[in-house]
Amino acid sequence: MRERGLQMYDLYTADEVFFTSTPYCIMPATQFNGLPVADGHVGPVTKKLLAVWSERVGVDIVAQAQRQLDEG
Repeated sequence: MRERGLQMYDLYTADEVFFTSTPYCIMPATQFNGLPVADGHVGPVTKKLLAVWSERVGVDIVAQAQRQLDEG
């Protein structure tokens, strides 16, 4: 892993993209500006990171994010 500045092209052509934030720690990004990233689905690396981190902190991060979306 490395941290660096990205151009929009980098996001559109990536195999998968996720961002980090305080509330959810890791969130997948499947599109930007209406255009899909890769196939438009959450990638395997992001899924694995979410699963491992959820287990480590004892919170189902995906379920937590889904509840927030549903409560809108």
